[in-house]
Amino acid sequence: MFWVTLLVIIIAFVLVGWLKQRGKTAKQLDPISPTAIHATYSNSNSTYVADGTSDRFVIKKDDRFEFLIENGMIVACKDKSRHSDFIYYTEG
Repeated sequence: MFWVTLLVIIIAFVLVGWLKQRGKTAKQLDPISPTAIHATYSNSNSTYVADGTSDRFVIKKDDRFEFLIENGMIVACKDKSRHSDFIYYTEG
């Protein structure tokens, strides 16, 4: 009876260790969270400010124009002197 109990305890420890290792492997495969973007660029004509995450950010030009970038593509723009909301581009 002692050997059976000892064998069950050993199997339980091995099973728990295997399940924990399996959980760590699944967490390692999760996608990386987006990187924060905060940048400013100025030249003699304009000032550009980018703010957001690598998946979605806004580029502001001279506190008048704003461009919305999602997944590396410009998807909308806004002329703050005329509109309060973004105007989204549509395909063809």
